Amino acid sequence: MFLLGPAFLVTPVLDEGEVEVTGYFPQQSRWFDFRTGMEQVTGKFLTLDAPMDYINLHVRGGYILPMQGPDVTTTLSRKKPMEILVALDDSQSAAGELYWDDGEARNVGENFTRIEFKFGLNVLNFTVVHQAEYLPELDYLYIDKLTVYGLLSEPSTITCDGNDEASFSWESVRNKLFLNLFSTLNLTDDHQCVFTF
Repeated sequence: MFLLGPAFLVTPVLDEGEVEVTGYFPQQSRWFDFRTGMEQVTGKFLTLDAPMDYINLHVRGGYILPMQGPDVTTTLSRKKPMEILVALDDSQSAAGELYWDDGEARNVGENFTRIEFKFGLNVLNFTVVHQAEYLPELDYLYIDKLTVYGLLSEPSTITCDGNDEASFSWESVRNKLFLNLFSTLNLTDDHQCVFTF
């Protein structure tokens, strides 16, 4: 097992032909399967399935991860909509950030955008801390999907930027929420999503 940054825990297969691995999830944090959102038992060794097409990757509670889907080149991938994964800690909070520049220049100077994400007290805030001088690609780059792992219960409503209630799906077995934002939140403005329980 090894940490990839502070948020990801990787439990790789080390021997050829193995279909299971043993991993340990520290008690001080909540850990969620990256793909399914299933929370792991902590404080003891667990045997995890490890089929050929699956890497055991877990995300630590307390982190917000901006993501984009893959493509054949980085240039094409950067044009895909953003997805935000929120993995909540024991206090039902999380934080993260996104740094975005043109992806090519070596000396970007002030030509970058940095966005902070914070979830706490049932509110998710997206705050533009630094706005790029000129990055035209940000004009068509939107947040398309929001996934939350580890909510204690299903919200009754979610409202983003004061607009009508957003449509979401809830998986009670995993305490996982999925919200399709239909590319309504851009990366050039501040946003707020309020969860009502």
